[in-house]
Amino acid sequence: MLSRAYHYYGHYFENDPVKKDSLFLLGSSAAQTVLFSSPKFNSIVENTPGDGVTRMIAAIDSLEEDLVPALYWLAANFGHYLLEKSIKERLVHRDLIESVIHKMLSLNPYYYYGGPYRLMGTLYVRIPGVEIVHSDTYFNLALDSFPEYLSTSVLKAQYYCTKAGDRGQFHSLLTFVLEADPSSIPEVFAENLHEQEKARQLLKIEELLFE
Repeated sequence: MLSRAYHYYGHYFENDPVKKDSLFLLGSSAAQTVLFSSPKFNSIVENTPGDGVTRMIAAIDSLEEDLVPALYWLAANFGHYLLEKSIKERLVHRDLIESVIHKMLSLNPYYYYGGPYRLMGTLYVRIPGVEIVHSDTYFNLALDSFPEYLSTSVLKAQYYCTKAGDRGQFHSLLTFVLEADPSSIPEVFAENLHEQEKARQLLKIEELLFE
């Protein structure tokens, strides 16, 4: 819950880039605390040979479905932290983030309204050397599962459509968001309202994004 709260505030309210980064890193740290509360996770980290990333990946691979929420909010926070970072920094952390998302995909790809699919779609559009069609595939899996969770449409429009030069789909997705009922999933009503505002702002700069 704490990790989710940091992500929510950083994603929707904080505009200062430094403070936003700080919130996402605090959210990542809170999620890691949950993972390290698992004796099995701790044991594998301590006893696996290799560097820190290798040991973390081995421990993540051992987890079961009860820790999917911690994995999701770890990836959501750290993924948003990395979104606007340099290509070099994104590549440095690729293996760890990818291992977290792949583990969730194997355990529960529908967690948090298709969250693992949504995260993979966003990751694959921001990692160089990955064919953009893979991002499209994962975004579509999330959209097919929970179209009423409006963040998926906004993220796909903002990152995939702009990179693919697909202005038609960009406009269609954001129009869908604006016309949607934000209360269709009561638990994320507030998030959906924020996503509708993001859609309005993106449509205002559509001409600039597709020059």
